[in-house]
Amino acid sequence: MFYLAMQSALVLAQEADATQPEGSALTSLLFIALIVGGGYFLFIRPQRKRVQAMEDVRNSVVIGSEVRTVGGIFGTVVVDDDDVVVIDTGEGSRLRIARRAIAETVGGVTADGSEDDAE
Repeated sequence: MFYLAMQSALVLAQEADATQPEGSALTSLLFIALIVGGGYFLFIRPQRKRVQAMEDVRNSVVIGSEVRTVGGIFGTVVVDDDDVVVIDTGEGSRLRIARRAIAETVGGVTADGSEDDAE
C-alpha cells in the first residue's frame, strides 16, 4: 500500500514538472531578487540616510549651539564632551544630557563658526 502511494506521488510529481514552462525557476529567482531589491530601496536605504543625517547633526554641535533634545527641551550648549553635553536651559538651569539625546539644532553657532538663525 505504501509502495503504491509513493509510486503515485512520483508519477504526479513528474507530470507536474512536465507541465511547467522551461524558465519558471529563473523567473521565480528574478522575482525574489526584485522583491529583495525593492525592499532595500524602500526601507533600508532611507533609514540609513536618516541615521546618517542625525549623526551629522549631533557631530555639528559646538559650544554656543542652540539645540532641542528628543524630550523637547531647548537649550544652549555650554560644555561639549565626547558623549555628554551640558545645556543651559535658562535662568542658570543646566542639564547634562547624552549627545545622542540631541534631536536638532535650532540656531546659534554651527560647527564652522558661523551664526545660524533657524526660525
